[in-house]
Parts: sequence; structure tokens; C-alpha cells
Amino acid sequence: HFAILRHPISSTERFLRREITMLRFSCFIVLLLCACAAAAPTISAEEELCDDQGLAGGFHKADTSSSQTQDVAVAVADQFMSSDHNPMDCGEFAAVPLQACTQVVAGLNYEVLVNITCTDGGSIVVLGTAFVGLPVDGKQQIEVESAEEVST
Repeated sequence: HFAILRHPISSTERFLRREITMLRFSCFIVLLLCACAAAAPTISAEEELCDDQGLAGGFHKADTSSSQTQDVAVAVADQFMSSDHNPMDCGEFAAVPLQACTQVVAGLNYEVLVNITCTDGGSIVVLGTAFVGLPVDGKQQIEVESAEEVST
């Protein structure tokens, strides 16, 4: 029979093991935070949201002053302001489209950069995507697919 010899773990060894475990955990948290930061869209108001190269089937610049673009901007702002991702707490707000792009499908796909300003102060820039279907009974439905704060 073989006897298993165990040597007692010194307090220094115990301390080092605990430190290594904490270091691994800290590295994991840092990597997780980096991944989250990389996932947030980054765009500035000066950057072009869509290319205007005239490619068939692609996104093209839309008129930000058109009533439909304004309606899409308001729908994106409404969805963002009622979401859990909204860092602002305001009752009333104004939504102004900074840039917009459309893609013709069986309706219109929209990408819109919206500046949301609270009436009691504070503002945020949001990138939203939406679909505007073909009119049914004279009414168009706007389906907001995403609305995320952007790093400007």
C-alpha cells in the first residue's frame, strides 16, 4: 500500500491561490465590458449613415424633413424612451432626425439617426431601424425594429 502524503498548504500559498482566482475573475469582467462597449454602435452626426452610391437595392439618403421620416423618427424615439436602455428620465421630448436612409422593399426599410431632447433638459442620440409597410386602408404602419443609443 502506498500512503498519500499531503503537505500542509501554507498561508502564503493559500493567499496566492486566492489572488490568482481574483485576477482571473477581474480579467473576465474586463473582457466582458470590452465586448459590451464594442457592441454599441459608434457614429457621429458628421459621418454618413448610408452611402449614396446609387446601388440598386441598397440604402439611399432620405429627406429628413419629409413627414414620413419625421414619423419614423418619432416612432424610434417613442420606443427608445419606453425601453429599459433609456438613461434619461423625462416626461416630454422632441425627436429630430439628423440623418435618414431608406431601402425600397415591399415598403421601406429605414435607418435613422435621431436626436432626442427632453423638454426639461438633456439630450441623447439614437440609431434606429424601422419598417414602413405599404398602406392598408390608407394608413401606414411603422414597425420599429431597433433603437439604440450611439456613442458620438
